[in-house]
Amino acid sequence: MLCKEQVIFYGAGPYLAQHWKRLQNEGYFPLCVCDQDKTKHNKPFSGRSEIIVLPLVEALEQYPDKRIYVTVSHPALGTVLHYLTAECGIAEERIVNYVPIEYRLGCPELETSIKFRTKRIFVRCYWRHPGIDRSGDISNDICRFDQWREMTITAIRDGQPSPCDGCEYLKPGWYPVKQRLTSLQVSDSNEHSYCNFNCTYCFVHAKNKPPREIPLEEDEQLKVLRYVSENLPGQALELQFSTGELTVHPHREEILAHFEHYQTMLFTNAGIYNEKIAALMAEGKLSIVVSMDSGTGETFRTIKGVDLYDQVCENLRRYAATGGCIALKYIMLPGINDNAADADGFLNLAADLGAVVQLSNDTRTKCAPLSGRARDIVCRIAEGARRANLLVIHEHEVFAPVDNDRIAEVLRNG
Repeated sequence: MLCKEQVIFYGAGPYLAQHWKRLQNEGYFPLCVCDQDKTKHNKPFSGRSEIIVLPLVEALEQYPDKRIYVTVSHPALGTVLHYLTAECGIAEERIVNYVPIEYRLGCPELETSIKFRTKRIFVRCYWRHPGIDRSGDISNDICRFDQWREMTITAIRDGQPSPCDGCEYLKPGWYPVKQRLTSLQVSDSNEHSYCNFNCTYCFVHAKNKPPREIPLEEDEQLKVLRYVSENLPGQALELQFSTGELTVHPHREEILAHFEHYQTMLFTNAGIYNEKIAALMAEGKLSIVVSMDSGTGETFRTIKGVDLYDQVCENLRRYAATGGCIALKYIMLPGINDNAADADGFLNLAADLGAVVQLSNDTRTKCAPLSGRARDIVCRIAEGARRANLLVIHEHEVFAPVDNDRIAEVLRNG
């Protein structure tokens, strides 16, 4: 029988929204949620009126004997553990998911993530994408990648040359002593992929046309998922799946079956409603990310190449009814969606769904500064989301520093 424990969740961000049902399925039920961000204090967490975000000191006074579960993404875990133990004086044994940490030079993505593409395995990185070339033997490839990663981490720790030298994301900080794979991303779009949309910013030449039929045993995505299921059973892995559009993939049922075993984030356009996706969301095993990039049908059609705005909105409402987590993404496309009508329509939909708002940028610009108009619209969305008490993901790595500073200021001031 599942043992139920009432705990204090620490970390009132998108990670908790995505893992809310999983944590309860594992037996952890929140008395409250805490966060260092003062703008979240004394407000309901992500639309849940019964759960209030409290300052940590207040939660400790109300629940002096309850344990704390740290609900932040793995890249931030070491920093938060140090804050709670060293600065707040909380005993290590009081933290449910405590792991030993150390201060050193490192990179959270290098130490926790792995990204699969047809020809390469690499770290989920926005800089050099360091890693190894695929050989065709997944077992051998993962073994070689693990060896490469361990050698790279050791070189960085010992101050020796490494493939990551010079990377702006390589920083001193608090990291787990023992590295553990926590995030696996299957992300590849090629001539075998298929998407029923025709997005203006998509680089894939196979978009919006039928795929060449692939025998089940030759499907690269399925090969990876089979290996993970067979060799890493029960491991606390987070899967990210973004290969074309899954709902039109010829082997979608077989792929979805693997999502049963892991916490999965699925990137989908939501143009087609899928009952299995909805069921997995209802069970807390799956969250979805949808790039809407608009708040009007006209702009949606211009960006996506299909006239399905109303259908996508309806499908999203059906998915939201499961209680699962939805993240709505707004990729800034100057001259197309940098206007108030789209920003406000997007915000209204996000509020209607109780969605996480994800602020992004067109990567083709290579982080060039936004125009004043485009920056104002991104900030309009950020401010509107905070006013509506919606969680916000700010993709720092795709914006210029000047834009990041302005967005952060808006989010900080609420």
